[in-house]
This record gives sequence, C-alpha cells and structure tokens, in this order.
Amino acid sequence: MSTNPSQRDSVDPRVQRSRAAVLDAARELLMEVGFGGVTMEGVSARSGVAKTTMYRQWPDSNHLLLDVLSLVSAESVTPTTDDLEHDLVECLRQLVSTLTNPESSGMVAALIEASERDEEFRRISRPSIDARRKPVVTRLRVAVRSGQLPPDTDVELVCGLLVGPLFYRRLLSRQSLADKTLLPRLVHMVIAGAKSTD
Repeated sequence: MSTNPSQRDSVDPRVQRSRAAVLDAARELLMEVGFGGVTMEGVSARSGVAKTTMYRQWPDSNHLLLDVLSLVSAESVTPTTDDLEHDLVECLRQLVSTLTNPESSGMVAALIEASERDEEFRRISRPSIDARRKPVVTRLRVAVRSGQLPPDTDVELVCGLLVGPLFYRRLLSRQSLADKTLLPRLVHMVIAGAKSTD
C-alpha cells in the first residue's frame, strides 16, 4: 500500500529539516520586523527553503505565523481541586509564565498586533487565543456546575476580569508580574465579586 504525501512528509528528514528552517526564519523575522513585515518571500530568502516547498505546508504567511506562535505556547492544564481560588491562581500562573518568557511574550504581542491588522488572521487565530483562556474558562464553568459560583455567573466576563490585568501589566503599563501576592489578591477580589449577590 502506498503512503500519502502527508505521511511521507511527517517522517522524511529532509522535510523536517526544511520545516524547522522555515519556522526558525519566520520566528526571527516576526521578532525583528513584526507581523506586517513577514512574507513568504522574506522567509524563503532567510531560510534558504524554496517558496514552492513552503507552500506545500502553508497556504500563506498567516498560517505559517500561526505555526510559529504555537511553538511557544506551552500546553496548559486545568487544576480541579476543591479550592476554586487556588485552582485559578494556578491557571493564571501558567499565563504569567507565557507573558514573562522573553520569546513567548514577544509572540503574544505579535499575535495581538496581527489580529488588529488583519481580519483573516484574526479569524484563523481565534482557536489559538481561546486556548490561552481555556484553563480559566473551564475551571469557572466547573465552579458554576458544582455550586462554587452562582448559576447566573457570566463566565466570560469573570475570565476577562482575571486575565485582563495580566495582559495590561505586561503589555501596556509594564508593571512587574513577579509579586507573589498579585495572583492570590487578584483572584480573591474577582471571585468575591462574582459570588456577591448585591
């Protein structure tokens, strides 16, 4: 039985090498010139990989950049102990780790820039953005189902109140995220507000 092209590519060392070279070149260009400066032509010139080879794996630069961004996105887990605030602090610590790593934080900034500049990129990057919020959203939904939060809790709003300040501190105000009391205080304030019936 013959092997289809995608299966051959997945094991062909030459394809793996060219793919790695393209992703490295795209990452370098993204950090140097930003989203708007990354083109298939530029990546081809820097990586030494022909455009025809690149187009076999990525239909355009948007999809290539999504793969670049995925390389620095650590897999997140959703803790589900009996302590809601503890679990949310752990979820946010994973996000802080991404935001404070020099390379990954630069990639997050590039993702935001790209989403603002390009409607198509915004559409195809939605799953990547949702993945960064997923642990917090999942844990909040569990809390609603288990009665730890009121049944009418607006999970999306609460998630925004939790993660928004971290992005603000890292990307706008440039305040430190190193304060070990920051996340517990933030979570306590937001969850106390969510539980309030006033």
